[in-house]
Amino acid sequence: MSMINLISDKCKIKSITVIYKVFIRSLIIYLLLGSCSIVYSADETRLGFGTGFLYGKPDLFISFRPGMEHWVYGFRIGYNEQINDSPGFKTKEEETFIGPMVYYLLQPESPDSFYGSVGVLGWTLKHIAPEVQEYEQVSTTALFLGGGFTRRFGDNYFFDIGLSFSIGKEIYAETSVTSIETTGLEGRIMIGFFINE
Repeated sequence: MSMINLISDKCKIKSITVIYKVFIRSLIIYLLLGSCSIVYSADETRLGFGTGFLYGKPDLFISFRPGMEHWVYGFRIGYNEQINDSPGFKTKEEETFIGPMVYYLLQPESPDSFYGSVGVLGWTLKHIAPEVQEYEQVSTTALFLGGGFTRRFGDNYFFDIGLSFSIGKEIYAETSVTSIETTGLEGRIMIGFFINE
């Protein structure tokens, strides 16, 4: 009976995984098509350059907003790097985040607004143990939720601060001497300018 239960549990996990992958891929297609379609009708295009305030590494975000709508459609490329020099083995972690994101502005007509965000990002973690010259790189696609605050300065510039984390996904990587597990929690600070309005 225990073997049957084990097989049943594995089948359930596999089914949930397949459903999750189909959902994520469908959402990616939807976000990409939506982003492409509004580029031509965007009344506001923003290009932002930022840094993670947890690790201090570069971040790039381009977004489009038609009219004064609540919705902002964009694409993000982010990179985090962390060195752990704790007792024992020294390790280094490199994370990249690439994919489409959507913001929902709570006050779209105001120069400043809080927002909620959702993104489907390709997420890669590289865990390095330099002392034994080993590393493991793991990649996945995950749904990220978050929120933050954005503010406009003058006619051409803006400021943005936000926090996001993965939903239902974690990445685990290991070497022969070390290991790490992360939920993708990260924060970022960004400044940028308006390309057109």
